[in-house]
Amino acid sequence: MEIAKHFTTFIIYCLICPMSTLFSQVEPSGVQLQKDSVSLNLDTSKPQKTGGINNKPTPSEFTDFEYLNQVVVIVNKQNATLKESTVGVSILRPYIIENKITTNLGTALEQVSGVTINDDQINIRSGSGWSYGAGSRVMVTIDEMPMITGDAGSVPFSFLPIEGISSVEVVKSAGSVLYGSSALNGVINLKSSPIYAKPSANISLFYGLYDIPNSLKTSPKSKSIYGFNGIYSERIKQHSFAISWNQLNDDGYRMSSQDYRVRMNWRYFYQTKKLPNLKLGLNGSVQKGESGSFLIWESDKLGYTTQDSAISKTLGQRLFVDPYIEYTGSKWKHKLQNRIFTVKNDIDNGNPNNNQDNQSQYYYSEWKSNRSISWGKLSNISTESKDHSVEQITNTSEKSIPRKQQLNLSLGIVNSLTNSQSALYEGNHQA
Repeated sequence: MEIAKHFTTFIIYCLICPMSTLFSQVEPSGVQLQKDSVSLNLDTSKPQKTGGINNKPTPSEFTDFEYLNQVVVIVNKQNATLKESTVGVSILRPYIIENKITTNLGTALEQVSGVTINDDQINIRSGSGWSYGAGSRVMVTIDEMPMITGDAGSVPFSFLPIEGISSVEVVKSAGSVLYGSSALNGVINLKSSPIYAKPSANISLFYGLYDIPNSLKTSPKSKSIYGFNGIYSERIKQHSFAISWNQLNDDGYRMSSQDYRVRMNWRYFYQTKKLPNLKLGLNGSVQKGESGSFLIWESDKLGYTTQDSAISKTLGQRLFVDPYIEYTGSKWKHKLQNRIFTVKNDIDNGNPNNNQDNQSQYYYSEWKSNRSISWGKLSNISTESKDHSVEQITNTSEKSIPRKQQLNLSLGIVNSLTNSQSALYEGNHQA
């Protein structure tokens, strides 16, 4: 009955949405996870290149010239092309996240060469090692705002949005001068999609079942995973907004490894008619969920059963609000942005005398000003695109770019405050 209920729901999804893709993947644990997905794209904002799945351009369709001229902001906190970067930068395109039905951004980041993630600890080119519980050595930001919890300094991967992202920029070198000590091993920035004048909507639905051997089953019921992502954006006169929704119901293939969560994100900014260069904005996200904790298995024959069948459940609530002001003048660009990030975890471990509840607040404020100074005469720089697929290198295209000498100036002030509360333990006694 349980399987029939899920199957009926999936059939309804297929009837509603015009496009479906089917695939199967094998988890590292040996459990085969079969996923079915359907998606509906109502984006009417601008024409897209054809090619790849969902009409997204594939990497092979980007020429060398187009790739190097992509604009990134992660290196020096101001717009610059990729070819002007003095450090190694990789860009993860959104269609890679969409086509793999990613439920956690950490699995998508592992598609970037040199990036590995173990127990939510990011490691770029083996530069940070194992630092579980001691804070992340890779700074993760959303539109340049840090996404680090105030208590443990870790990255909340389940709280990171996977919808409404135009690109993921990865710096494979230290960025502690601009981003602080959490960026000793690199920086990862999630860049939000722009908001266009025409309405744009995207919906993605997915469903899957865990195929678990009978000898390892912890429950007679079938275990499944399903959910959906959705985003809607529009610009109405001086008001621009985007709202996204994410829901996940994952039973997990092990005992006490469930993950049920609901998250909503919003982005809003306002531009006045009298001062079109002034932008007032408010971004935010709220999430509520329930998750389990699987620490160690019972035995070699009961690999999916927790030791002593102990069950630990966490009810988590997360919220961040980002008010900001941005002004672009004739010479200088100023931006004041703030963040309030709160985390609250209510932990039920079956023992009322063992209180592990915790909560934290993280306050962040940053003011920065940028200016570009150019001098000298215009000069043409030829850029060649070469084909390395054959033994002889041949020129396929040539373009000229007028360019001056340029100096970029950046000024800024950063202030952060962390407040955390949790139960205090002294030996076997709780204070």
